[in-house]
Amino acid sequence: MTKLWDPYGTGNRPNPYPMYDRLREVAPVYRSQSGDIVVTGYQEVKTVLLDHETYRVGNRYEWIERQVRYLENREEDLTAIMAAMNSFLVQMNGHSHKTTRALIVDAWDNKQVNHIIKNNIDDLLSEVDGEFDLIQDFAAPLPVMTMANIMGMPLKDYQFLKNQTSNLIFSLDMYTSFKTLVRINEAAQALIGYFNDYITYRIKNPSDDLTSKIIALANQRDLGLTNDTLISICIFLFMAGEETTINLIGTGAHNLMLNRDQLEKILNSDQTFDDAIDEALRFESPVHLAGRIANSDSTLAGIEVKKSDTLTLCIGAANRDPRQYPSPHLFDIGRKAKNHIAFGAGLHFCLGSWLARIQWKIAIKELFNRFQNLDIQSEPEWNPMLSIRGLKSLHVTTNQ
Repeated sequence: MTKLWDPYGTGNRPNPYPMYDRLREVAPVYRSQSGDIVVTGYQEVKTVLLDHETYRVGNRYEWIERQVRYLENREEDLTAIMAAMNSFLVQMNGHSHKTTRALIVDAWDNKQVNHIIKNNIDDLLSEVDGEFDLIQDFAAPLPVMTMANIMGMPLKDYQFLKNQTSNLIFSLDMYTSFKTLVRINEAAQALIGYFNDYITYRIKNPSDDLTSKIIALANQRDLGLTNDTLISICIFLFMAGEETTINLIGTGAHNLMLNRDQLEKILNSDQTFDDAIDEALRFESPVHLAGRIANSDSTLAGIEVKKSDTLTLCIGAANRDPRQYPSPHLFDIGRKAKNHIAFGAGLHFCLGSWLARIQWKIAIKELFNRFQNLDIQSEPEWNPMLSIRGLKSLHVTTNQ
């Protein structure tokens, strides 16, 4: 008998939507064989996201901490992962979340962002010709270069930073093997070392970059942030500003190439771009799974939720719930999908959503205006993660 919740099942990684549909039809809130509560319905997922009193974030950090402490007793030191993650906004609750989020929001502005993105795109696209990998040669390096510029780091370091964050991002995945934990820990150690040196430099040599502004504002507000906390905040900003944007650009471009009539519409009218971004986010949500922990007993869609129960929120499933979006498996920029929850909802709504949207718009415009006959050359390869959905490779040809 086919398991309803089987994310590792054959075919479910590259295409999890049939599994999501089966789950939602049986129960939009479902207690799985592992005991976790899997939520696939749009209204049910949104209810949990908005109710921060009943449901808290942090189950990934708590799971990582249990694994690290267990392995520590077996003389395996993976504590760098916890040090890197200690101030990730997506794992924080209450006052610490509110204070840290306010610090970042107030320090971060969009000055020069369009100029930075455009220059990076020009540099990347000037290097491609004929056949190229749209992900590895364009979508993947662009957000890394952009965040390096915004945070004031030398652009020459972007490849090192990309390599490390590509491994650390697995710390946010649902299930992680020991081998992967070791790889995550090595990346965490490398990033902690890098950002420790960089923050030390910026304290002595402040500039107009985001890192300098965060340091200055934290001191001005007398927040008493330790160097370890500043390092974790910077690692999170760099990683969060990168991975989801890579996936949004990659899957968005892929779906537009599969729907040429809609590509023509957005290239001929600026007004349709916002609708196209929302549909791209709804159709292939970059963050597919999110976690919550129940703070108290409750009931969700008729299912009893006990205190300390873990919930897996299927963002990708919710954004294709036919009760919310008719013909949900159809990519349609005319559906006005502004109420999607690809960036979350409530207190933990993605604070970098504006940057992801700007990069997508400029990247798509520049890519397809420059290469108007861009075609898919071979079947795309999806990345192996469950929680973060995106393409690992997409070979295209310019056909000029």
